[in-house]
Amino acid sequence: MNKVSLSLLAASVLFGGCVAPGALAPASTATVGPSSLHRGMVIRSSTMDLLVEDPVGAMGELERLIHNAGGFVSWSSAESGYINLNAVVPSDSLTDIRLAALAMAGEVLSDSSYNEDVTKEYEELVGRLSQLEQAEKEIQTILASTTEPQRISSLQVVLDLLSQEMRRSS
Repeated sequence: MNKVSLSLLAASVLFGGCVAPGALAPASTATVGPSSLHRGMVIRSSTMDLLVEDPVGAMGELERLIHNAGGFVSWSSAESGYINLNAVVPSDSLTDIRLAALAMAGEVLSDSSYNEDVTKEYEELVGRLSQLEQAEKEIQTILASTTEPQRISSLQVVLDLLSQEMRRSS
């Protein structure tokens, strides 16, 4: 029997605990952020080392299951009879994919899972993005009332930097 190493990662209901934009307020005032977060945000991860009869067939079947679940294979490799697969799947699909992988196994060499609460990190990112958006609005207001070419140029540089930071934060 050949060995297959399977690593699955799922983001658990990333926005499932948030109020949908526009659900409680008009679109112009609706927000999704820490104040509307009802449940924590958890990343679930699972790693399995399995022995299977047909590693290539097992990998193909797992890739199909992952794709059908709305996930994707982030990387995979095959060498010397070993196949490694890393995938990102919706949280509600992780258990089913794990069970399917276990059903393919002739032997389970290792099987582990863990959860990581990322609520605080998410709240910090949302807060940072809000601060950057506010700073951008304030600089645009100043820019609109400025006629000095050097000041316009300087403010435009600051706006460009803010835009880059907002892209990294979102």
